[in-house]
Amino acid sequence: MPPSHPRPEDLDELGAAMSAVAEHAAAVGEHLLDHMVTVGDHTAQSAVDGTIDAAIDTLREIGASSREIALGPAAPGTARDRDDPGRGERPRPTGQAAAMSHPGMGDPASLSALAATVRRAALQLRTDAERLASALEHASPGWTGPTATTTRRRSAAVVASVATVATAPDACGGSLQRAATDLAGCTADLRAIEEQAVAAGFEVQDGRLVRARGITGVADHGAEADGDRARRALRGRLHLLASAVGRLRAQLTAECEQATHLLGETSAALRR
Repeated sequence: MPPSHPRPEDLDELGAAMSAVAEHAAAVGEHLLDHMVTVGDHTAQSAVDGTIDAAIDTLREIGASSREIALGPAAPGTARDRDDPGRGERPRPTGQAAAMSHPGMGDPASLSALAATVRRAALQLRTDAERLASALEHASPGWTGPTATTTRRRSAAVVASVATVATAPDACGGSLQRAATDLAGCTADLRAIEEQAVAAGFEVQDGRLVRARGITGVADHGAEADGDRARRALRGRLHLLASAVGRLRAQLTAECEQATHLLGETSAALRR
């Protein structure tokens, strides 16, 4: 931290709080990198992946700013770390390669696991933001001069960013968990429909009901009528299921896109 403070112990606490933010931001980013999420739909998948990438990018910016403030504006290497976007990065697995619990439906367990990580991260970051805000409040009185003014301004920006990053993932984590629960229910419904379709001589292919291959029984008028009724009922259930899945994916997409936008604004503000 910059020197010449009337209460060095307050400056030390601010530096310690900044260092904790940097450490936790790096840890959260690593946890997010480990997740491989499958939604089963390209648009929703892109939205979820975009939110994860935006969160990781914002956490890197928070970590870089926190380290710079904790070490002081003249600390060697800090600016270089920020300007090199590839420094310390490793590829993140994408959901397209994940094992699905059902083809085309996605993997609810992967969504639930991501939701748990995101909400734990939000709790940690909220605690960090409160500690950092308190340390900055105690360090500010009597701390004057151009360096102090710049450091206070940048510290306040980090506080605001950490608070934002804590809020956005918490809300997004709730959305992910709801989507995971709903998607698991829809997957179970689809499996039940598939079993009933096979029993009636049909198959579900790419969300459509088709006649099973081969001979399914002796042809007679009564059997055909029963088959028609079963086909209409199964098609109706498939239509309702497809509508439900479409709604939950659309909602998840909208909420992730909103979180991504907020995180992008936060990251851009730290770069200014």
